[in-house]
Amino acid sequence: MSKYDGKLYSCVLILVLTILTSIVFGQDQAIQKKEETDHTREILEKVISTYQSLNSFKTKGTIVTYMIWKGYPVQVSKTFEILLAKPNLYKITWTETPHCGPHNKNVIWDSGDGPYFYSSGIKGYFKLKSLEEALSFAQQIQGVYAQYIPYLFFKTEEKLKIFKDYKFQGEQEVAGVPCYTILGKLPKGQETLWILKNYFLFRKAQVQIDQKLLKENLEQMESYEVTDDMVQQMADSTGLEPTEENKENLKRLLDFTKRMIKEFVPQDVDTIEVFIQTLKNPVLKKNDFEFRVPQDVKLKDSFFETILNKVGDKHPILINDKPKEIPSL
Repeated sequence: MSKYDGKLYSCVLILVLTILTSIVFGQDQAIQKKEETDHTREILEKVISTYQSLNSFKTKGTIVTYMIWKGYPVQVSKTFEILLAKPNLYKITWTETPHCGPHNKNVIWDSGDGPYFYSSGIKGYFKLKSLEEALSFAQQIQGVYAQYIPYLFFKTEEKLKIFKDYKFQGEQEVAGVPCYTILGKLPKGQETLWILKNYFLFRKAQVQIDQKLLKENLEQMESYEVTDDMVQQMADSTGLEPTEENKENLKRLLDFTKRMIKEFVPQDVDTIEVFIQTLKNPVLKKNDFEFRVPQDVKLKDSFFETILNKVGDKHPILINDKPKEIPSL
């Protein structure tokens, strides 16, 4: 597999993991207001108000996902750094290290000249339309809580993925720092969140999904069909021109993603997110939010059009709209 194919393969793998995570956890959930203990609710509301009250914020950490795929252990690692300042300055960086293939660095930033998104995996950068669109791209971090911090900070929407049924577990030290521990139950898994006791900020999170849920999702994929309405909705949401070529490429991408999800559905999944360093209201300058794009990278018109053009019938993984054998992990 060439260096180019490896980068594109890594992008497709990240896309698959992104969609798989969406299937497992469901859509973004609003903060739930019932059936929680008073103490748990009090802690979580203080977390929300703390992030929203900050004028600037900086954190960095790691996300490691362990899974069993076709009997083999697989590990996907990421590092991330988040810099935020009101009213609208930000730089969100995450670097993915797949089990195979090269690293893929992604940056979303706005230093006062508008929002941009850079991805080394597709060797391009793109002008974005708004803060909301930038934050939606930031969800590609696909951690447990890292991607929700910018939403809380900028108060664009009260987005905090709270478990359906959660309970205060007491206090526990993480690397010598006292934390509140909260245990949540997902439909077929478990989530644990450690919150800094004295600061009400995220310190660590862990999600464990069992094999039964993943098998149920795989069975659902068997009946999943890509419809014209689905293609049109995705075209509308991405701002693509409604040309027949774009619609056809988009449908091929969705079909390909469906096959990749079925191919990559693993057994047990365990994701651990750790915030290594966090600073409340740090002194940040405008140049802290700047990002220097590599010289050989050009500004492109559309992220989605670039993906559609690269993941098409000319890509070596696809032959006559049927998947070639996917490289082993």
